Amino acid sequence: MERATLPSPCAERRRQRGDVLIDALIGAVLMSLVCLGLTLGVARTLVNQRDGNLQALAVAQMRDLLQRNGSGGLDLCGSGASIRLPGASAPIAVEVRGCATREIQVGTQRLAAVAAPLTLCATLDGSQRPIAVGGGSC
Repeated sequence: MERATLPSPCAERRRQRGDVLIDALIGAVLMSLVCLGLTLGVARTLVNQRDGNLQALAVAQMRDLLQRNGSGGLDLCGSGASIRLPGASAPIAVEVRGCATREIQVGTQRLAAVAAPLTLCATLDGSQRPIAVGGGSC
């Protein structure tokens, strides 16, 4: 009687060890790429949130300047205005537009020296778009 030879289970395991390691390595690389993408998305969100908060602070300070204009010795047209934001090393200059007076005619009445609405414009560091507060755009 002849004995049937069966393949050794050890030989199969030896061949599969490399496949399992490669599968695990590919899975780890894919997971790290997914985590890297999530981290990038969170970082961009945080930067946008920080920029939005700084713009909101700048708008609030510029509105405050407009409300205090002409009272308490504050003259936006006569002196250079500036705002200070947290984390900024220096004050941010604010451009004042609309200081010139105009002559307006309503019906037959002519009104002289009518002040135009003021517009305050400021550009934050790293921002390409100016922030406008008041009666116009920058």
